[in-house]
Amino acid sequence: MSRSESPAFVRRDITSVYEPHPWTVERLDLRRWATGETAQTAQRELAASDDVVPLPGTAQMEGEAQVFSALIASYGRHRPALTGGPFGIMSVTPKPGELVACLSPDQPTHWARALAVATGPRGHGVAALRWAHRDDDIVLTLDGMRIVLAQTAEHAWERAVDQASLPDGQHHPNARIAPETTPVDAAERAHRERYRARLRGLAPQMSATLRRIGLLATVAARHSTVELLVTTHRGVPYLLDASAGWPSTIPLWSSLSVRWTCGRPRSRTMRSRPLTRAPR
Repeated sequence: MSRSESPAFVRRDITSVYEPHPWTVERLDLRRWATGETAQTAQRELAASDDVVPLPGTAQMEGEAQVFSALIASYGRHRPALTGGPFGIMSVTPKPGELVACLSPDQPTHWARALAVATGPRGHGVAALRWAHRDDDIVLTLDGMRIVLAQTAEHAWERAVDQASLPDGQHHPNARIAPETTPVDAAERAHRERYRARLRGLAPQMSATLRRIGLLATVAARHSTVELLVTTHRGVPYLLDASAGWPSTIPLWSSLSVRWTCGRPRSRTMRSRPLTRAPR
């Protein structure tokens, strides 16, 4: 969804994103705001599901959280206007069993670097992640998770994967992202379990945010930049928003995500409760 296409309530919210104001919105507009999809795609998905944004299964949710955590660490503070969208994502199509992501054409290299795994105590990336080429897409899989990088050419992804193994100031020279035919070794499994434990309890919020990535475009319109942080306090993991220049709890997309009904509403119109300013 382009800036010119965004519905009136979204344009209003860009200038007062944290102000407490109720609104009445259509399910289609709410879905497109969250996902950035075209109207045709959003209508098709809404017809197939009672949920505005469907809830994934446990394996899908945990995998999405690990992928998103790697993207957060790699992208850091960035300008979506320069990356084609938050974390290089132009739009997403969330489904119960998979997440379809449309990346900006110049972002597969950044994604490959973010996801390529270097095992060890200080390793990074997403261990046990595998990729395959399907028709015009690249499919990322991880123990029951499936993320489709739509319209990503095989040669472009292979080039990105090759570049991900080249050392620079932030990446390990042995980092890699393997094709689906490569078995998962013991070091990868141990690395994955460490990071799964780190994100335990945070996976639902991480997955919900990734599935509503378009809401971060609203944040970027207000602050020009997006920066999320994953941190731990007294053994409890937190997802923080530092887009405004200081870390805070996330008020916008997490509150909206829990307020969206799980079933089909009685009418086509939904009413959202007012948003509240985040505690700092």
